[in-house]
Amino acid sequence: MAEGEKPVFLKRVRNGGIFLLPHELKIHRLAMEAQAENAPFTARLLGHRRGIFSSELHIERLEGPSPKHIGELGDVAALISRVEANTNRLFKLQRMAIDPQLDFFLSGAAHSRRYNITSITSAYMRNNPPPFAEFEDIVQCCATSIAANEALIMEAQPVLSHLDHFLKNFIRTRDRVFLIDWGEGYIGRPGFDAGCFLMMMLRTHSSPRFEPEAIRFCRSYLRRTIGGPQADVVAAMNRVFLPRSLWYLLRPDIVSRFQASGKVEEWRTKLDLLGRFASGQFWRDAGLFPTCSPS
Repeated sequence: MAEGEKPVFLKRVRNGGIFLLPHELKIHRLAMEAQAENAPFTARLLGHRRGIFSSELHIERLEGPSPKHIGELGDVAALISRVEANTNRLFKLQRMAIDPQLDFFLSGAAHSRRYNITSITSAYMRNNPPPFAEFEDIVQCCATSIAANEALIMEAQPVLSHLDHFLKNFIRTRDRVFLIDWGEGYIGRPGFDAGCFLMMMLRTHSSPRFEPEAIRFCRSYLRRTIGGPQADVVAAMNRVFLPRSLWYLLRPDIVSRFQASGKVEEWRTKLDLLGRFASGQFWRDAGLFPTCSPS
């Protein structure tokens, strides 16, 4: 690397079709357009080389470690709300038409297995009986909550949603935290990324620790979100949190892990938590009603 030349991370991604630009390239470009020069939130896209079936993305390599646990991230709610505000401003100021292939709802991403309660549950029930008496009620409550709010969420203001808040996708530099890797990104709605981060918290924390940390995170995020803590934002958080968490908890390897470690009751408690989110009980207990309601 020549002196003064910036380090580059090369990433190969599939195209959207023969000679078409890849999905990730389009999303990353939108993120680049939205971030302010003095307050960046992602690595810069320096260029790309397009092939027939795949393309090579040239991305700025940020110098810094990924956090080892969620607690190292600091106030990630501020980062999520900043990304949403900046990208929403981009769509508004430029009066940008939404590409249907990039929209979470119009592209069909909303109906993929990871976001479809019925598909997730059916896959589990093909090989397993209901694990406890209330299981089917919890699942039905999640499905009903999502169905009841789909139109409300779809009509909310568009923002860019990253939807992949694993720790490896955060980079800590000396003065800020960056969110990288837009491979799962879509044009979504305020609340999607907060719901994704809640899912990561549920995966990482034990149930007793999750609830107070989740309440703290939700309060911090909803104070900052576009337009304040409105019903569509809470519904959008549930729209991602409920199916993504259920998909994780019902994976055969995860079920086996809880069983092997003697933590079946912890697994059940986490499933119960999903019912509390879907019914609105979590939000009421957190003191976030009456200004916002998921149903």
